[in-house]
Amino acid sequence: MLSVQPTTGSWMRSGDFSSDLSKVIWIVQLVIFYHSAQQEHRGHGRTLASIQECCAVYLHPANETPMEEILRRRLLLFHVRDHTVGDQQAGWNEQEDEVTYGGTTLRMDHIPTLLKSEYQHCHQILYEELMLHAKGFRHMHAPASHDRFDVQTVHWRFKDHPGNADLLRSTDRFLLNVIERSEYLSRLFVMGQASTAGKWTWRQSAIATFEAHVQSFLARLCVLIHISSGQPIREPEFFSMMWRNTQRLRHITIRHDRVMIHTQYGKQQQQQGLYQDSVRFLAQPIGTLLLDYLVFITVAIVKTKFAGDAICFDLEDVNGDGEEIEADIKAMTEQRNHKTRTVNRAYANQALSSSTFANVYDGLIRKGLRASQLWHAF
Repeated sequence: MLSVQPTTGSWMRSGDFSSDLSKVIWIVQLVIFYHSAQQEHRGHGRTLASIQECCAVYLHPANETPMEEILRRRLLLFHVRDHTVGDQQAGWNEQEDEVTYGGTTLRMDHIPTLLKSEYQHCHQILYEELMLHAKGFRHMHAPASHDRFDVQTVHWRFKDHPGNADLLRSTDRFLLNVIERSEYLSRLFVMGQASTAGKWTWRQSAIATFEAHVQSFLARLCVLIHISSGQPIREPEFFSMMWRNTQRLRHITIRHDRVMIHTQYGKQQQQQGLYQDSVRFLAQPIGTLLLDYLVFITVAIVKTKFAGDAICFDLEDVNGDGEEIEADIKAMTEQRNHKTRTVNRAYANQALSSSTFANVYDGLIRKGLRASQLWHAF
């Protein structure tokens, strides 16, 4: 039944079904590993020898077992997928300035118009709604900011670089100071408690409105980052991006005087640890929007979201189809993490289905920079 699409009742596409078979195979491999480790724990042989014995019986292509059938069918589906063009065809007009896909026609000159509109809306929401029409502050321009590409400390981000101390001075209280200095904003955002003299609390209705503006800003900023930084990346890459270290290294850094986004993704990453690196850079105006949001707004969200009381606003921070060989085109092709064959036969020609830096060398970063510059110029 895994081969049937639940929403339509029709057969699944070969590429979608092969991924389900891969999950089944991975689960069986985990079961074999667990069984073998348990056998060694009980004193019955070694784990590796037990794994090899089980695989020889149940996972060997020459043995007629259910797993052999799954392995063989997955290889067949890989072959079918690589030689099949999807149902939804992407087609260009004669002038090659207009593409039609899935019943929607898009002209290439629509893209700059879309980006300009989204940027204007982002700019308005950030500096008027979120930063409360504040004046006289210093924008967080990437060329004026410092970062360390190699720091692995948990929770570290560009704001922790000593070189940014003067630039970031008082930014953690920026919005609080704006509210405190304005009688209108003070009445809008905070309210006093009659039972406790001198104690103030955030007005929840105002905070809810503020958070709604944050979500609207982020939705539009995602469009800008997704489209303008380079050829669009996959959903798992995009929504896994972090701007501060956890146990993993952050994806958003400042490099070559620009905001750099480094993501890693591979379909076999979980099973085999294989992944591909993708490096892209934001255009300077969009990078400034992102940095201003991270510096001025994220701290304010923490303060208002997790601090129930505001005593004099004194809150503490909480922690194969003809791959191009020309250099510029090759750089852009490598950035998208797909072969041209894959794009032509799978991603651009199928219906939408559903809604560590160790290997990153300077040459790859420069390729990503060049690819993003070409995309920006386009």
